Amino acid sequence: MEILFMEILCYPPTPFLKANLPLLLPDWSAEEVWVIITLQQANCDLLPSTPESEQEKQRLRSCFIELALKLVQQIKDQGGEADFFDPKTGYPRFSSPGSLTHDDVATVQTILGYSTIAGNCRAIIHPQWGTAVYPGIIVTSLPVEEG
Repeated sequence: MEILFMEILCYPPTPFLKANLPLLLPDWSAEEVWVIITLQQANCDLLPSTPESEQEKQRLRSCFIELALKLVQQIKDQGGEADFFDPKTGYPRFSSPGSLTHDDVATVQTILGYSTIAGNCRAIIHPQWGTAVYPGIIVTSLPVEEG
């Protein structure tokens, strides 16, 4: 699948994720967690909701899941725990669904300080790409280089 540009950034968890880890990832046994943020540039603005933007969201979701599956497997091969949140549902892919869902946009806003805008869903305003950006979040127990 074609990806225009992607940013991959690693950070400590948000206070929300840290405080609510058992409610978001009930099967998680690691005490430490790191957040891997992926930001994909979209072919169009993802707000407002149009047939084109909805199709683009589906395409970018598929790209994220494909990448996340590979990264999670690599992390597990190195002896770490890893999972990712489905951007559409907010539930983890491998852990049992918890009583809370994860909000990728809120995580990006908290960690990177990007503004958001409300439409049919809340969207990130990327400094270069505007609302033509699709976030995805992977969590890992392995320490990663921040930034």
